[in-house]
Amino acid sequence: MREIWAWFRPGTKVKRFIFMQIVSIGIFVFSLINLLSQEQLAPRTFFAYIALLTVSAFGIFFSFLLAQRSILATTLRNISKKSKNTELRRLMYADPTRKKGPRVVIIGGGSGLSNILNSLKEYTTNITTVIDVSESAEINNDYSKNAKVTPGDIRKCIAALSSSEGMVEKVLTYTIDSGIRKSHTIGSMIISAMIDISGSFQEALDRLPEFFRIEGQILPTTMEETSLCAGLENGEIIVGKYNISPRVSELKSPIKQVFLKDGSCKVNPKVLDAIKHANIIILGPGSLYTTVISNLLLPELSKAIVMSKAKKVFIANLMNSPGETDCYTLSKHVNEVERYLGKHSLDYVIANSGEVTR
Repeated sequence: MREIWAWFRPGTKVKRFIFMQIVSIGIFVFSLINLLSQEQLAPRTFFAYIALLTVSAFGIFFSFLLAQRSILATTLRNISKKSKNTELRRLMYADPTRKKGPRVVIIGGGSGLSNILNSLKEYTTNITTVIDVSESAEINNDYSKNAKVTPGDIRKCIAALSSSEGMVEKVLTYTIDSGIRKSHTIGSMIISAMIDISGSFQEALDRLPEFFRIEGQILPTTMEETSLCAGLENGEIIVGKYNISPRVSELKSPIKQVFLKDGSCKVNPKVLDAIKHANIIILGPGSLYTTVISNLLLPELSKAIVMSKAKKVFIANLMNSPGETDCYTLSKHVNEVERYLGKHSLDYVIANSGEVTR
């Protein structure tokens, strides 16, 4: 009985077709009984009953087909989550209804971002992932003269959005353990090679969907070089995203504010366009200052988010980030986001209220 009621939960898209079928059957039976029980009918009444019978018959037929289609899609989705069968997953992701799904813009990073993308892609293909490009940590000049950003989050986004995510993730995260490329990942080298071949980082990103068979797009906030800086309570200024957490932990002085070394950077026009047409804008998960707020430091970007008609959602991390948000409460996280985005800008906040277990 519990399994039957499960089909009536929100999101299964079955209830509407069952209701349509019940109404159609009711009209069909009503029309048929009245048509057979009366010996003489006026021509106008007779044709009205025939029309009702015809329409209700079509309603019964199409509601049955649409209900079966919805049940099949839901079943495939549940199976594909547990199955490693690439063809099955590809079949699920070929569902045309996903192309009509909501337009979602995600601004975040880290492992939490890839988990969000993994779930979202089962409902929509209209996903835009906005990545922070304030620093370069993994693409080194010794094998990519055009590299200006770290591909760490890019690799995770590609793996999450790919229809064959399992194998793609293994290839992208494979680390070379010998030779001059020791400790470099294959993903970093592939992305760097695409940047050199394409001539620009943006062009390389534009070619990712066809190369890795991903749906959605990955966009950098800006194409210009800049560095994230943090001002501490003790008055010290830290330059460089990857220097902030270690230095804060060392000095035991909390972050007072963050800013960009070059605050005049222009926002990627494609990012502004995606935000303008979005239905939902998601901030997080990711490190509060170095992943989420770092994107909001571009005035044009934060203004576009505020002006957008999309619902704004902040997803808080499961735990605080050492050296960045030590002892922060959920309200402190929200207040800091709205400090840089604008007061009362967020519509929803998603946070874990349960115990975090390993």
